[in-house]
Amino acid sequence: STLSEASAQTQLAVRTFGYTGDKQQLELAEQHLKEVDRALDACRQLFAAQPSLVALGEGIQAADAALADYRRGFDATRANLAELEKIRQALDKNAGGFIQAISDYIASQDKALAEEIAAGTPPDKLEERRRKIVAANHIVEAGNAIRIANFKSQSTRDAQWIERAEDEFTLIDRSLAELRATTRQEANLRQLALVDQAAKAYHVEVAGIIQNMRSAAQLATQRAKAADTFDHDVTGVLKRSIVRTSDVATGSASSLSRATTIVLGGILLAVCAGIG
Repeated sequence: STLSEASAQTQLAVRTFGYTGDKQQLELAEQHLKEVDRALDACRQLFAAQPSLVALGEGIQAADAALADYRRGFDATRANLAELEKIRQALDKNAGGFIQAISDYIASQDKALAEEIAAGTPPDKLEERRRKIVAANHIVEAGNAIRIANFKSQSTRDAQWIERAEDEFTLIDRSLAELRATTRQEANLRQLALVDQAAKAYHVEVAGIIQNMRSAAQLATQRAKAADTFDHDVTGVLKRSIVRTSDVATGSASSLSRATTIVLGGILLAVCAGIG
């Protein structure tokens, strides 16, 4: 019973840690896992003292194998979440560089447009400037859509959200090509190069997020399978022990009843013999 309770507490903490990455839940999981080890050790000591408990010995052996499998899944989950944290940091860094670069480009184009309007620049030149600003804002919108999809994927644990945003990267590439064709200032070209670099790096990290989420789902399934096996083994021993205890208690009660009957019968015969 102690082993079963420790197992349930461990599974809850590990599952919560897997979803949240909360370090407090990790500490709880490690603490409860130690309790599982202590409870298993107590089972081993009992079996060593009472080798006749064959079911207990078989249950310990099976539980050990399932627990080893669960530990591997737990360790892999820790590694998976550590990798996810690195990816998130890279995503934040690239997103910041992306927004800064495209914002600088738009600001420079807005300023140039205002100056050209004041100088009476021909309409065709103003229209070209306007198209640049529109294309740059399309890049901003695509970047925002990608980040929102990323947040949704991570919050819902569903990679489909970010997978659907793949077209937004294509839009960014197309808009950047359009801007390069009409951008002449070296400073602006450098800004576009930074946008392109950050977008491509973000794209790589998004692919990493998708793979990480798929791995996390597989690990959760593997952990659940190992936990089910462990609980099945422990519960099997527990149920057999309860049945066996009940049988022994029933047998003892029957033996006591028979002994009582015999004693009473003997007393009655002794009394009759005494009277005779």
